[in-house]
Parts: sequence; structure tokens; C-alpha cells
Amino acid sequence: MRSWIRWGQGERRWWRRGLVGWVFIIMVPSGFVRVMFAPPYELFIVAGILGGAAPAGGGLTLLSTTTLSGTTVDISNISQDYTNLRIYVKGMYGTVDNLQPKIRFNNDSNSRYVWGITGVRIGNGTADSGASGSSTTSVYFANGSAGTAFNRLNFISLYLPRYTDTSNQFFTMQLYGSADATNTNWGPYWVSGVYDAQAAISSINLIRDNGSFGGGTVYIYGEK
Repeated sequence: MRSWIRWGQGERRWWRRGLVGWVFIIMVPSGFVRVMFAPPYELFIVAGILGGAAPAGGGLTLLSTTTLSGTTVDISNISQDYTNLRIYVKGMYGTVDNLQPKIRFNNDSNSRYVWGITGVRIGNGTADSGASGSSTTSVYFANGSAGTAFNRLNFISLYLPRYTDTSNQFFTMQLYGSADATNTNWGPYWVSGVYDAQAAISSINLIRDNGSFGGGTVYIYGEK
């Protein structure tokens, strides 16, 4: 019976000589196990998961689901156990046509947001350079009004890579919907920018200039 020998600095790495070569086992905190067989001329890698743990990379985990209502929506205590955040907003609309929805991170109302938006107004065939902000207190979270009727078809996808970093939080956003109640400004828009973060992002805050949120749902996913 051949015994296992600890390999390297970690207590979860072992190796031993097999019948035709060497066998290495590496266990990482997530429970991911990598077994490598190294005969003289070949290298095979077999991966497995112990105890139902999540893979070390890839995949989305739903962290929260929030219904939009009222004048502000705060989603706090976001898990810090992931690498990236993906936020989807489906069917957002307001109680007035000129809702003007915006987003902040960590409830930070200081002038720390730099961003730009561009898109196409399909309803009237106009290319739109949209708005931009330099050192603003929030970011437009939809293409214009996001009002009461057609705008329930709004869909927004916000991506926050490395959201646990404590500075220079970059973000990108894709969105589709109507910019007004007359359906003349509907179309796809794109937003990108940077938030001068002072800490890791742990909350998302949706605000508006007029009226209230009439409905819609926010889904937050963590990505390894």
C-alpha cells in the first residue's frame, strides 16, 4: 500500500507514485478537486466536486429578487463572495411618464460617477449620442423617461466586474425600452463608465427624479 505524501506548502496537496506514473490531488477551499495522472508520456486531468460545492469558476448564482416600488429602492448586504455582479431589471416603469430613473452604488451621492450613454431611437430612426456625466452624483439607469405604458418592456443588463475592489469600479450597461410615453424614442442603448469607489460595492440604490416606481423586477446574480 503506497502512502500519500504532502506536496508543496498547502495541507490539501498530496502526491504518490502510481502504477504507471505519478498521481497528484489538489483540494481547494471551494471543494474543487483536481486529480492529475502523469505517466511518462501523457498527462490526463480529471476534475470533480465534493459535497455539492460550486465550481471554482463560471456560473451565476441568484442573490436577490426585488420588486420596484416607491420613490427609492435600496438593495443592500450584497454578498462579497463573488468576482463579478450581474444585475438585470425587467419591466421597469414609472407612475409618471418622466420618471428619469438613476442608479447609485453604496448609497453614495457624492460626485464620483463618470459615464456616457449612446444608442438608436428606432421609433424615429435617429442615432442618439445620449447623455453623459462627469463627476455626477448618479448614473442614468434607463434610456430617458421609462414611463407608464410601452416602457414596461424595458430590459436592463448591468455588469460590475470585480465589484469587491475598493477603487475605480468600472461598469457597463445594455438596455432596451422606450424613452417616452408616445413610443417615439424606443430602442437599444449602451452605457459605460467608472465609479470612484471608496469601498467594495455592497448595495445598489435606484432613485428617480419624478413620480415613483410603478413596477418591474431587479435580479442580482453573483458570478465566480
